[in-house]
Amino acid sequence: MIIELKQSKQQRIVDAIINKRVVNIFYSGDESVQAGWRNVEPYLLGITLAGNLAIRAFQRQGVSLSDNKPDWRIYRLDRITKLEFIQSRLRRSAKPLYRSSGDDKFRSIIIQSPN
Repeated sequence: MIIELKQSKQQRIVDAIINKRVVNIFYSGDESVQAGWRNVEPYLLGITLAGNLAIRAFQRQGVSLSDNKPDWRIYRLDRITKLEFIQSRLRRSAKPLYRSSGDDKFRSIIIQSPN
């Protein structure tokens, strides 16, 4: 099921973080980031140092100019235009652990997955 992200975008992301849902996002990108679909595991929602509402997520598959996948990435919410919930739950042991000491790219964290 694909959901257009016009209303309650933040709540949908929070739901994915709380329920450890794998999601496909369409990321609009910019001059340095290619637009396209990405399969991600959202881990936290917060405000970046630049003041943008964003998620930290583990990109499993999808578009990437660096071609370094899988890897941890930051996605601004204003650039996520579509979201598809996937049936599978996160498999945290299959990826590098997230920094338990915090994220130096975020000035504040709204919600973070407990593990």
